[in-house]
Amino acid sequence: MTMKTTKYVFYKWAFYLLLLTMLSAVVSTVMLSRKQKQDEKLKSEVTPRETGWGRYYREQLGLNNEQHIRFREYRQQFHSDAYVISVQMEDIRGEILKELARNKSDTLKLNNLTVELGSLHTELKQLSNAYFLSMKNICNREQQLKLVAIFRLMNKGDFTGPPKFKQKTGADSAKKQLSKR
Repeated sequence: MTMKTTKYVFYKWAFYLLLLTMLSAVVSTVMLSRKQKQDEKLKSEVTPRETGWGRYYREQLGLNNEQHIRFREYRQQFHSDAYVISVQMEDIRGEILKELARNKSDTLKLNNLTVELGSLHTELKQLSNAYFLSMKNICNREQQLKLVAIFRLMNKGDFTGPPKFKQKTGADSAKKQLSKR
């Protein structure tokens, strides 16, 4: 191979690499733009929460009285159960940190605590799924679409801040139950 041929091959591959880099930048930009448009569409379908969850669901989904009562029951039960699991998870995290801080940490104990924490996390996710499906099952198709939009935004963290007005939740009753122990 001559020097000229080697140079030609090098420039050819450099050109392809540059072309590929530019193409991936364009594709990334287009994908990001689409994602932002989807997010904006979701946000336009529902308004930010200024009240407690009960009133928010009732207003956003147009719930009738029976649906609203059932939503409240589901929400209170979910928050109560989720709070208990969250407290258990926090306790295990504390145990893990204590064990990690020891001079000679017991890896078997750490592994068991990690498995227990993972099991509780799974239980919490299953509880969340059941909560969503319970609510979805009593909605009509239009309400279901809005409910999915709300949950997507919640999942992204857009609606998880505190409301302007405090609302009593099922977690409040769970805290009382735990404090009585």
